[in-house]
Amino acid sequence: MHSQLVIGIAIGYFKNGKKEQEIEDIFSEDPNLPNVHRTTIKNWILKYQKEGAVQRVKQPGRPNKFSEKEQHHIIVTAKRNRFSSMNTIINETGLQMHHQTLQSTLKNNGLYSCKVVHTQYVSPLNRRQRRIWFKLYGDWTNIEWRKVLFSDENAFKLQKAENNVRVIREKRQGYNPAFTKPRFKATQTKIHVWGIISKKGVGPLVFLDSTVTKDTYMELLDAIVIDYIMELEDYFHHPFVWQHDNAPAHDSVQIVGREYKTETVIGWFQEVGIQLLKHPGNSPDLNPIENLWDIIDNQLRKEYHTTNVSLVKCRIEKIWYSIPRETVLKLLDSMPKRAKELKVNKFYPINY
Repeated sequence: MHSQLVIGIAIGYFKNGKKEQEIEDIFSEDPNLPNVHRTTIKNWILKYQKEGAVQRVKQPGRPNKFSEKEQHHIIVTAKRNRFSSMNTIINETGLQMHHQTLQSTLKNNGLYSCKVVHTQYVSPLNRRQRRIWFKLYGDWTNIEWRKVLFSDENAFKLQKAENNVRVIREKRQGYNPAFTKPRFKATQTKIHVWGIISKKGVGPLVFLDSTVTKDTYMELLDAIVIDYIMELEDYFHHPFVWQHDNAPAHDSVQIVGREYKTETVIGWFQEVGIQLLKHPGNSPDLNPIENLWDIIDNQLRKEYHTTNVSLVKCRIEKIWYSIPRETVLKLLDSMPKRAKELKVNKFYPINY
């Protein structure tokens, strides 16, 4: 249920010549306005054209416990304490009420108590990098994205903490940066893996002793990547683009031999003639392989409650190679939509 102010804003845009889809886009891009579906906007416009106004008919029912002034005070207090518990918000209002009364009052004003979305921390530098990424690849179609080989490393935690934090917010605002919490790296027992996906499906999966270092990455390039890319190019008869994130190992320098020659990762790709896709830092939402890590992680949490590393490794490998090619293609084809959502969300993390 939307306020008369929101409806009036939509009608105002309609009077200025905007169509339903354009009004919906304006509402979705403005953080101060709620997201409204174009069907709802269309109904408002039809009612306005028929009756000359859009006003709610007062429905019979139980009268509100609080006056309009008190309800306004409750809403303002909740918005100032979005990450607080219901008890805290009730105490801050200074009014006597039950939890259900607070929830009902919030719901009637378009606010809900929801589980907080934990996203990767995006610094101002990362946002600039993501903006550059959009300028470079924002107009790519499925055809271009299917020519990209996505690689990534992941660490599966044998014990995973649950997320019980909640926030007061409007619907479809889960990834609004004002209502999310950044996720930082933690020290836990982990199983490190590195893998590749392409339009042929999942590629090689490698277990590592620790996070990827410059030496480890150069070994992977020489032992696995070059042969895998040559195999794909022979199969599909066109070159591929290689994607990796901005991890330090991917831009580092390696000492080669007694002569202390330096060999950079970028130089390696230039030497073998493989184009690199520029990937912004701290942007797992722009790498579809992350969805496959989630698939594996969810399966492990359902099936395994053990700290036996060997057993978990076997299960990770079995799940990885059982992922169908159609799943990978669907993720590759999601990249144009991700690019669009990235711009709409002003280059903050998006839902992926």
